[in-house]
Amino acid sequence: MGIKVLFLYPNTYGMNMLPPAIALFSALLKEEGHDVSLFDATYYSIDYGVNSDGTKAERLNVVPFETESLGIKMRDTDWREDLGSQIESFDPDLIALSTTEDMWHLGLKMLDHIKEYILKKKIPVLAGGVFPTFAPEVVITQKAVTMVCIGEGEDALVEVCHKLANHEDVSMVKNLWVKKEGKIIKNKIRSLRNLNINPLPDYSIFDKDRFFKPMKGKLCKMAPIETHRGCPFSCAFCNSGSQKNLYREGTGENFLRIKDVGIIYDEINMLVANYGVEYIYF
Repeated sequence: MGIKVLFLYPNTYGMNMLPPAIALFSALLKEEGHDVSLFDATYYSIDYGVNSDGTKAERLNVVPFETESLGIKMRDTDWREDLGSQIESFDPDLIALSTTEDMWHLGLKMLDHIKEYILKKKIPVLAGGVFPTFAPEVVITQKAVTMVCIGEGEDALVEVCHKLANHEDVSMVKNLWVKKEGKIIKNKIRSLRNLNINPLPDYSIFDKDRFFKPMKGKLCKMAPIETHRGCPFSCAFCNSGSQKNLYREGTGENFLRIKDVGIIYDEINMLVANYGVEYIYF
């Protein structure tokens, strides 16, 4: 028997590249028999952040573009009402928040709006992504957050959902910091995942307009593909060096892995056939 998982994706208009991690998690959970839903903040007027692509056009970093001809525009409904309605109708067993550093406060804003419902229903909240990985001590202090995922999330998320479905304790799941009885349990990092066993990502949970991104002055359907995970370099401005250190110290493994070309080929074909993708972002 599966559970219901609601993904929260804090994001602002103009940051239009689809997040492959959430699409991958959706595919993994559906394979395991779980039900998945998504609240994506991208097209809401949430009074936070900037229009990234729009700002680039204003500064002549990219060719100006317009979205109205394709009917792509900001939603005219209130994000608070829509999020509240979705969480009540879907009634999740787990809420998973995926966030980067610049979207962390927006994620908190979303969690704060549904905090009363979360606490009343005792819904566990799992926060993951780049920021929770490298600032878990900040994320775990939030009242609404129950668990923080450090490092890769595939195996940890699947194990958490399996345990919740079977009413088992999740406090000892590797890669997680977990609140339990007033304490924070800090579990060890698990071994790296074999990327070649991952299913093809599930982008069906995203609105179809989310595929569009400006390219040379017009909007094209674009999707990202993960050809490898990690990097051989350790640039100071990037998190790759920290990821390498995290796993070198935690498991003794090299974080850099490369996918089989055949799997990349299958993913490209799937994106073109299922979603009409025109550009691939490698």
